[in-house]
Amino acid sequence: YIGSMANQVLAIFYLNDLDKFIKEELKIKYYVRYQDDMLLFHKSKKYLQYCFKEIEKFLETLNKIEVNLKDKVVIQN
Repeated sequence: YIGSMANQVLAIFYLNDLDKFIKEELKIKYYVRYQDDMLLFHKSKKYLQYCFKEIEKFLETLNKIEVNLKDKVVIQN
């Protein structure tokens, strides 16, 4: 089940700034997002941990969406 079309449009609209932040500010070259699921690839696990914290901070500034990343994040080699 994909969800309603409105959810898909909202994910694209609200998370577009996040996409730019990840690619341009965090310099993540390999990044995939579908709706609110995302994958970031980097050779440094430590840098990915840093990115996770920065993404949390960025999403807090949006004030448009409620975020619960703690239970869903996996950082591995």
